[in-house]
This record gives sequence, C-alpha cells and structure tokens, in this order.
Amino acid sequence: MVQTKLVWSGEGGDVKVAGEFNNWSPADTSPSAEDNTRVFQADLEPGRYTYKWVVDGNWLVDQSQPTQTDESGNVNNLKIVEETAESTAKTADDDSPAKIENDSPAKTESCTNEPATAQTDANAATATSDASEPEHEPRAV
Repeated sequence: MVQTKLVWSGEGGDVKVAGEFNNWSPADTSPSAEDNTRVFQADLEPGRYTYKWVVDGNWLVDQSQPTQTDESGNVNNLKIVEETAESTAKTADDDSPAKIENDSPAKTESCTNEPATAQTDANAATATSDASEPEHEPRAV
C-alpha cells in the first residue's frame, strides 16, 4: 500500500473526492494546517485511479491535473500510484484491504490541485454536473 494524498486548492465550502478508490462515493477532505487547501489521503495499491472532486455538490475535473476520458466520454482526473520498496515490504506483511488513514509511515504521493477553471467547450457538461451520481460505472484502469 502507498499512502496517497490528493490536494484541492480551489474554491468551495464543501469539498469531497470520489473515485475508483472509494467506489465513486464522495469522501470528506480535511483542511490543511499549512494553507487554505483541502486534503484527502488513502492507502492505495499501486495502479491507476480515476476520480472527480465534488465541490459544493458539483462534480468537477481539475484541469491542472492529468485527465482521462473513458469509453462513455466521461472526463475524470487520473492519479497513478507507483509501487515503492516500502509499499512492497508492507504488502508482504499486511493482507488487509485498502484503508484510509492519516498516520501511515508509507511514502506519500502528492497531487496538488489549482482551482478548477471554467470550461467553455462541449466537454464542460461531462466535467461538471449536478449533485447526482456520475453517469458511468467504476472500472479498473
């Protein structure tokens, strides 16, 4: 497992993140002590994960971070979690499922997000929507 950190530095009062790592169920973020950002941390297996930010009920893609379009045309952010020597050693000792915690000594992979920019093209409808569930089923990447 690799402790993975996603950071939202955009505007918003209620900031959550949903993705393949949590079955697209919006999860709370924590305020950062250092600055005005919101932080999400999870212990994840190495791999590729798509996700979206849920800001004040709106499903958003942060255009300053890598994105991927799925076969249904949904645009999501993409996080690649790479295996580390420490994560390999922990996996051999710990067969437990993925968990969310803030005190793991594992290496932290960071993804710092700038504010999501307004989109004016035809893809804006897929990048932002109402508070309803995403239009696609989660899948392994």
